[in-house]
Amino acid sequence: MELKKIIEEEKKIFDSAREKVIKTAQTILDKVPAYKEFLSSNNFNNAKISTFAEFEKLPYQTKHNYIMEFDLKSRCLDGTLKNKHVIFSSSGSTGEPQYWAINPEDEKDFPAIYNKMLKLSLDYENKSCLIVICLGLGAWVSGLQTHWALRQAGIENNGAFTVATPGIDFDSAIHFIKELGPSYDTIFLISYPGMVKAIFEAGIQKNIKLEDYNIRIGLVGDNFPESWRIHMEKKLGIDPVKEPMGIWGGYGSADIGGIGIESPMSIAIRKIAQKNPEFKNEAFGKNGTMPFLCRWNPESIYVECCDNELIFTKMKAIPVVRYKIHDSGGIIPYSKMLGLLEKHGISPESLPSDSGLYPAPLPFIYTFGKSHGDIVLSGANIYSNQIKEIISKNMWSSILTGRFKIKKTVSETFDETFKIIVELASGTPVEKTDPEKWSRHFQDQLREICSEYNALCEMTDNPEKYLPQIQPLPFGHEKFVDTTYKSIYVEK
Repeated sequence: MELKKIIEEEKKIFDSAREKVIKTAQTILDKVPAYKEFLSSNNFNNAKISTFAEFEKLPYQTKHNYIMEFDLKSRCLDGTLKNKHVIFSSSGSTGEPQYWAINPEDEKDFPAIYNKMLKLSLDYENKSCLIVICLGLGAWVSGLQTHWALRQAGIENNGAFTVATPGIDFDSAIHFIKELGPSYDTIFLISYPGMVKAIFEAGIQKNIKLEDYNIRIGLVGDNFPESWRIHMEKKLGIDPVKEPMGIWGGYGSADIGGIGIESPMSIAIRKIAQKNPEFKNEAFGKNGTMPFLCRWNPESIYVECCDNELIFTKMKAIPVVRYKIHDSGGIIPYSKMLGLLEKHGISPESLPSDSGLYPAPLPFIYTFGKSHGDIVLSGANIYSNQIKEIISKNMWSSILTGRFKIKKTVSETFDETFKIIVELASGTPVEKTDPEKWSRHFQDQLREICSEYNALCEMTDNPEKYLPQIQPLPFGHEKFVDTTYKSIYVEK
């Protein structure tokens, strides 16, 4: 498609999305009691949202000012749980679970989406495939919806592939692969980035080399370095030219649902950015890390970007309007991405085509992950409010100021760890502290209030693998004096 035609099609997509989001916001105002009350409490008393300019004046929603302020029923369409066929929970930032309702309309497209992805990844029409889902099941939405969507896709394809659900039980996952793997041409492992590595390491302890099986990988829950994918492609013998979707990831959240899945083109662009810092910096900014990149449909989920933060509007059982999940990132129209590639000497025609997934020139969305002190560790959400709660307790309150920074790191061997940098109170010398003892105490406290982190520790024989690293710094250290007196920071 020539550039002029692409730009014309893009304009139609965005114009249509803006028209639709105005109607979406109006419907939510009319049918969701909590949203009407939320707007009133924010001094927005218009009964009508008829223009895009009015939509842009609507206040931002967050988990704290909306989800935690209004009860579940009042946040639902029509203020009722009737016709909401699934309830799931997520680990709330205060330690209390947050409940989410789903109606049939929210999920109806998932099997078809997975069907498209699996055809690209596995060629299940010509090869026998075993899909092993190593996600948190029960009330965890990622595992819950993935399991259902894949089973439904299998039913609609007359059992063209087999689904196994060991969850986050490593021994069970390895047993499935060892016992059933030889009967299938391909094994598709769906898990979190950090957990995939742990599963392979657990296999080695049992003298089972999982890389000897024909494994392909789908990832959810968190961003991952492009070097991780390249490493796993080599480990599994995947030729990225012949199999651009041999390893792919998805982007979503409990609050919003599925946002996007990587495509052959988006994966190729990330690989280019890995090798070309100038292209990476111009496309995604000088963040220093590689963002997750995918394409998305603005008519399904309307996304804005303000101060490098992504903001979502979506109609669903519990709809949201201009909702912040505190993910940093941005939006790149398809035509702009083509221009950036050409500017840096890369022919877009040389990249894999996305036409099998996206017949229209849909835009790209990228995210670096949480921007407000929350992290995802091997699929488990750890919230800054939970960190704050722990360090404000008696053991810590007299020796810490309450200010801290939190950071997740991925080592050269792709191990995930997280560090908490704390500021000591005035007069408390660093040499009098015991960071190792603090780390163990902190882990015990975090397991008590964060159900997802506790589940992560329970599924391994070595909980120390996820032990937080506590680093105390003296009062007034430069890491803290360059900002106002806040409790929570994200270490970049």
